[in-house]
Amino acid sequence: MTSQSTGQDQPAETEALQAVVDRVTSWQDGATEETVREELVKGVDEAGIEVPATVLDELAGRIHAAGDRVEVAQAVTAHGHEVEPD
Repeated sequence: MTSQSTGQDQPAETEALQAVVDRVTSWQDGATEETVREELVKGVDEAGIEVPATVLDELAGRIHAAGDRVEVAQAVTAHGHEVEPD
């Protein structure tokens, strides 16, 4: 199955995940890593995309540690996974 691409040549699903990550990052300042991950899971479910657990773990850790913009594409690529429609 192919994904729709956006103008920045990223699949629409990756952009949807970036939006979820940006939202969680802005809302969860100071939250535990577990809370951040739970919010990521909720956002991913709402967006209707599938994200491997390893990518969710990586993103939760980065959000918790950095607290600023986390680049989804880097985490997805680092784990050799793709984000897919649910």
